[in-house]
Amino acid sequence: MPNIERFSTLVYLVGDPTPKVYDDNGNLIDLVTSGSDITYNPASPAVWNPVPTTVQTALDGLAVERTTYVFRPNGIAVGNIFTTWAALYAATLLTPGPKTIYFDNQAGGVCNIPAGAYDFGLGCNFIGILPGDGTTSNRVDIICAEGVTFTTPIASIAQARLTYNGTGVLMTIPATGKIFHFIMRDFARVSVNVSGGRLISIPEGAILIFDMYDSAVINAPAAGAFIVDTTGTTVATQFLLNCLNTGQVNGVVPINCFRGGAGPSYVFSANRLSLFAVGTQVVPLAQQNNMPGGVITVTFPLSAPVVPYTPLTAARWVAPIPTNVQNALDRIAAVVGATIPIPV
Repeated sequence: MPNIERFSTLVYLVGDPTPKVYDDNGNLIDLVTSGSDITYNPASPAVWNPVPTTVQTALDGLAVERTTYVFRPNGIAVGNIFTTWAALYAATLLTPGPKTIYFDNQAGGVCNIPAGAYDFGLGCNFIGILPGDGTTSNRVDIICAEGVTFTTPIASIAQARLTYNGTGVLMTIPATGKIFHFIMRDFARVSVNVSGGRLISIPEGAILIFDMYDSAVINAPAAGAFIVDTTGTTVATQFLLNCLNTGQVNGVVPINCFRGGAGPSYVFSANRLSLFAVGTQVVPLAQQNNMPGGVITVTFPLSAPVVPYTPLTAARWVAPIPTNVQNALDRIAAVVGATIPIPV
């Protein structure tokens, strides 16, 4: 049997509940009584924010299941606040499920998203923290560089202006045959600034409902840049645009920002036509019903009273001259059908 030597002595002092351990030479040995006494050096510091130095802080950090993250360039990294995009993205990968990412430029930094493929999963929302420190306090600028892709499309954007400066596709709708929603609200803006760039691609069998609320605006100022590019070729591919805004739709949906082909189903709707152009009833003539790449029938649920009418020959009408389609048709019907009802 091997010799067993006594290396230490456990001592309890009267009135002190904490045990003391001494070696044979009478030297006090430090005891580990909590996780804060154990140092920890992470193998991958980039996935921590802040980087823990003890087992205690590491376990406490893991016990919190984050669903919200703040991107604050030039700020101070603490808790759920990240100063670099790489650190924020690494942290999001640790938590499954829906997420909300807040963009905060009040520390003076620009919210730039560098090139890379990012997948936040379904239900990820981008929200700007106001007041922003950009050209307007109504929204925070989010700049996506060439090479940025969101593998799973973002679900919504609010209080932010997302600018895509790439020549590829930022987001592709999953071709599952199920409806995917993309929502813009609260003064949100989206701009695709480079020819060839596309915010959203709708492939074969994909269905997109694009909702724009609260004065949201989309823009594709460069020729050959598009907000939505429909590449599917059958009726299984669908694109529905809902504009529920108090502002003018001509500024919300400009011409040449959608591309598609014959075959898919397209529906554009504008539900507040009486509020266009600062209160005047102006039809969204700037919205296109023929898309580059193919002729497509786009349906507007317009009502006759808000569709303006300007007679080619005003003298053919007895004053007052009708100003909308509803009034003109009613007056013609009153004459033509005065004695014999107008047939179907």
